[in-house]
Amino acid sequence: MWEPDFAEAHSNLAFALGRKGFFDEAIVQYQEAVGLNPNSAEIRYNLGNALVRRSRLDEAIVQFYEVIRLRPDHVDAHNNLGVALTGMGRLDEAIGQFQEVLRLAPDNAEARKNLMIAIRRKGALEKRSFDLKGP
Repeated sequence: MWEPDFAEAHSNLAFALGRKGFFDEAIVQYQEAVGLNPNSAEIRYNLGNALVRRSRLDEAIVQFYEVIRLRPDHVDAHNNLGVALTGMGRLDEAIGQFQEVLRLAPDNAEARKNLMIAIRRKGALEKRSFDLKGP
């Protein structure tokens, strides 16, 4: 029997909805689960990922920061936070997150790639800013 106040049930339903591409519905279920179990790093992580899928990056960033507060060694949360921050143009913060991933998991190729992307974007923005200002 399904218990509506059972965080794991909401989380499982959200996961299934997300797998079928129903991200808006999944987000609602993950939010219910977070409300019932706010200290679950995994539920918050999954909510953050669903929010990213709907381009709700500002909300995803909040969730990923909460995951890291709960589990500072959550490598995937640091990486996904960095990706979301990059998407928002917050490149210095993103670079810091990718560097933290590499401190925790030095062989993480995805974080290394993401770090290079963020550094290149930052360099391009700085060059564009310099070009607009002139010498």
